[in-house]
Amino acid sequence: MLIKKDTIKSIQNKIKNTINYLIHSIGTLKYAGHQEETIEDTKRQLMFWILITINIFGIPAIIIAAMESLSLKQGLVSISYFLFFSPIILITIYWKKTPYQVVALVIIIFNYIIGVANLVFGGLVEQESLSFLLL
Repeated sequence: MLIKKDTIKSIQNKIKNTINYLIHSIGTLKYAGHQEETIEDTKRQLMFWILITINIFGIPAIIIAAMESLSLKQGLVSISYFLFFSPIILITIYWKKTPYQVVALVIIIFNYIIGVANLVFGGLVEQESLSFLLL
């Protein structure tokens, strides 16, 4: 049984149209409510929930770490914890006005700095800190 050239062309056109449609619509996500949301919007919403989670668990962790360092007579360490965590709080307040890349960079850099500071200063006085695990 031979396949006609018209049928082959028709199948090729359908495949080509499907691929073009997929390539064209790859920048949007469609939900059941027929509303379109771009990938950037989805990334921004994810970043918002990451910021909220960091603040819910991070603020008590910073307070605990600051209290531990104050009990060990390390006042500058407790102040540095608040100084290094304050950009994360500020970025949470202004997250809609701040570009996505800046928000991600601030989260990564300042959480890393706080974690290293906690490890170094906690290791200097040989304490084990639960707050390091939370960060």
